[in-house]
Amino acid sequence: MKTTHSLRSILTVSVALGLPMMTSTADAAAIIATNGRTVGGTTTILNLNLTATDPNIRPVTSGGNSLTNDGNGNLLLAANTLVSDYYVIWNNLSIDSNVQRYAQVTFSAVTAGAVNAGWQTFFTDGDANFGSSGHGIGTGIVGTAPFSIVIDMAAFTGANGGTTGVKGWGAEAPGSDIVTSLRFDMFESASNFGKTFTISEVRLGSELVPEPSSALLGALGALCLLRRRR
Repeated sequence: MKTTHSLRSILTVSVALGLPMMTSTADAAAIIATNGRTVGGTTTILNLNLTATDPNIRPVTSGGNSLTNDGNGNLLLAANTLVSDYYVIWNNLSIDSNVQRYAQVTFSAVTAGAVNAGWQTFFTDGDANFGSSGHGIGTGIVGTAPFSIVIDMAAFTGANGGTTGVKGWGAEAPGSDIVTSLRFDMFESASNFGKTFTISEVRLGSELVPEPSSALLGALGALCLLRRRR
């Protein structure tokens, strides 16, 4: 009974400390959120393999830049031009933008000296194409790898919910909200000429899930220790 009481005490302390619970959260106005949360729920992982036989999900990029894969299947985006237009496109997708609201791009490595710079996105859905759906995302922060950029795709505002007279991400009626092409312009700055960004995952999902804090992990460790002693 004493061990049971101790276990209950640890759980009570964890709740009192306000430790994050593993549930989804929503940020109505978050454009880039890099504060320890990941994208979960209903997810789609975009293909990074340039040698894949499936032509429906294949990244392409503008002239002067290059895309390659490393030995681990990561996508290497090399900014090989002074024109700050570094982007990757995925075509022939089937993303339900009313469900999958969030995007997460994870970088496993970045060339030393890469700088923070602006991001943009373009997409094709029932009422928009690349020419009419451009959105500025904000400034991407180059962190210590591995790090992620987390984006609320539904946060963009403008005329009729978009920037150029079209509706925004997830604003269409069911059936016309399917995103078939998606483009991310990443770390657009001439200062990133010659830098390589190693992308290990691009994920879209329906929820933002908080990562467990170190305090919560410590409480879980104490629980395991008490169980062993019991």
